[in-house]
Amino acid sequence: MKLKWKKALITWWASWIWLEIAKEFSNQWAEVYIADINDEAWKKAEKIIEGSKFINIDVSSENSWIEWFKEIWEIDILVNNAWIIWNPEKMWAQNPEHISIESWSLIHRINLDSVMLWCKYAIKNMKNRKNCSIINMWSRSWKVWVPENCAYASTKSAIRNYSKSVALYCQKMWYDIRCNTVNPASIMTDMWETILNWNDELYKKLVSDIPMSRFWTPEEVAKTCLFLASEDSSYITWSEIDVDWWILSWTKTSPWEK
Repeated sequence: MKLKWKKALITWWASWIWLEIAKEFSNQWAEVYIADINDEAWKKAEKIIEGSKFINIDVSSENSWIEWFKEIWEIDILVNNAWIIWNPEKMWAQNPEHISIESWSLIHRINLDSVMLWCKYAIKNMKNRKNCSIINMWSRSWKVWVPENCAYASTKSAIRNYSKSVALYCQKMWYDIRCNTVNPASIMTDMWETILNWNDELYKKLVSDIPMSRFWTPEEVAKTCLFLASEDSSYITWSEIDVDWWILSWTKTSPWEK
């Protein structure tokens, strides 16, 4: 019961990772609020997360957040991860030569502006409370780069830097709010299931550069978030946790390779 009496808000939950985070928090007795615009996904999983509450909200709208916090007015844990890479109805090319300003702006509004808004109103809400935690999800894309999705990579790099500013600001103001980031690598989610369509040869090719020779699981990410949300990490802020089995340091020129 590591999160007993805690109120947790998880954004963009409609994927396997965020479902597992919500389940993990709920199992530890947190009161879980889930923010998304996907009503259908919520209906499918409503019974899985007993007692959770769904909030239909445009995460990039400041007015939406103002109204929501007026209604709830208490929160102890915030997990930020609303993001998009591609929207076929509104976007075309995403490379540096052909990307449109409309696509660039949409991705930054959802991936980055929303994080600023969540943190802004969470800090206002948390600053008189104790043992609060903000967890911002980013991506290895900040470092490995994604030339065909340059706007997405740009937002993930910015989240890393912004989160450190949040952590230092809260410390400077003597707020009992920690801010850390979680950096997942390739996690077996519904998106990857669709891409693989289960093709064993493709899977083997994809994991050939992963030291553990497998994808990571949503459950592994959820347990990392639980650690950062709980008082087990009470002395940790400004930090970034790579959930990747050191894949970012893995190269084909490793000295022990023959």
